[in-house]
Amino acid sequence: MSIVGAVGALGALRGAFARPATPSGPPDKGVGGRLCATPQRDVLDWTAAGGAMLGLGELELKVMNTLWAADEQLRVRDVLARLSAERTFAYTTIMTVLDHLHDKGWVQRTRVGRAFSYWPVRSREEAGAHVLREVLDSSGDAESVLLHFAASVSERESELLRRALKNGRGTP
Repeated sequence: MSIVGAVGALGALRGAFARPATPSGPPDKGVGGRLCATPQRDVLDWTAAGGAMLGLGELELKVMNTLWAADEQLRVRDVLARLSAERTFAYTTIMTVLDHLHDKGWVQRTRVGRAFSYWPVRSREEAGAHVLREVLDSSGDAESVLLHFAASVSERESELLRRALKNGRGTP
């Protein structure tokens, strides 16, 4: 990834991890997002506005948002029920998505009777930090990317970063 690409990605990440305005609304593909068709499924480009995360397809992100919003572990049928207000999905589609998320390391699962129960491996905020770390690691020049990113943050974000650095790592 080029420095320009990494800086653009970091800029997109600034708002990418805010909770969506609606519980299961689709990402806004009209502002910087690109929907790329693949033979298997549509995948939202990771630089898209509206909350896309590196390495997650559009439906995977919707399922993750559902899991992050839950106060408990969810079975496939629970995820399906929470997504059904937006669009009708097949049970097997959601089961496959959850299986892929498990294989990618985004969710953990445990067998409950004949079904699995799923929960996120990381919080939404931890996942955002992990994606940011991946962007920095792949940039080839993390220092330069951080300096460009620092120039783009708001006053509030700048204050949060200062406070976190003053208090020690991981304490905003």
